[in-house]
Amino acid sequence: MSSLGRLAERTACEIEETEELHRSLHATERLFRQIDAVGDLLALAEESAMKHMLTDRLEEARKQAAALHQAKATVALYFMPADCPCLETVIEAAGIALAVECQQLEDDVNELLEGERQCAAQLR
Repeated sequence: MSSLGRLAERTACEIEETEELHRSLHATERLFRQIDAVGDLLALAEESAMKHMLTDRLEEARKQAAALHQAKATVALYFMPADCPCLETVIEAAGIALAVECQQLEDDVNELLEGERQCAAQLR
């Protein structure tokens, strides 16, 4: 075989190898995109679980606030002498603490919802 024939054969082999590398590169890029998508889905699932947990905590805090409000009304009606405002102050302080906790939980849930929306938008 002439040197030109060997060069042509070697060039054909190199072209074949280059095309194979090119296909492998595209397959690897697709795999990386799929891995990124799975990671995004896992993050979304984690945020969703956190949102549900915070939503449950928020609901419980709201129930506690309602019960505290009812207890305050009951104490005020039946047990508190007119000259003893200290018990009412304690109940009000507990109510304020619960209201702050409710607000923080609502903020956390809203932040998670926003993150969930952004993640879903990125997946599209």
